[in-house]
Amino acid sequence: VFFIVVICYADRTNIGIVLAQANFPGIPHKDKGIILSAFFGGYFCTQILGGFLARRWGSKPTLLLAAVVWTLFDVLTPLAAQLGVTWLIL
Repeated sequence: VFFIVVICYADRTNIGIVLAQANFPGIPHKDKGIILSAFFGGYFCTQILGGFLARRWGSKPTLLLAAVVWTLFDVLTPLAAQLGVTWLIL
């Protein structure tokens, strides 16, 4: 469980590090606030789904699934940034 929590923490900090760069290609400065809002909006919405799944399957399988899905989307973030802000927000 500790290893999964460390991976999730690293994933969460990656977006802040990327957005802190002055001129990251594909992300205009004016859109950085929208991107962070979309990230935290999605984070908020998945709390309900996570609670439902944890009740049904248990906490450890749910945490593992969340870490795998989160890491997958984290890996896809650079591709979405190259495609444009709309894809990054989705």
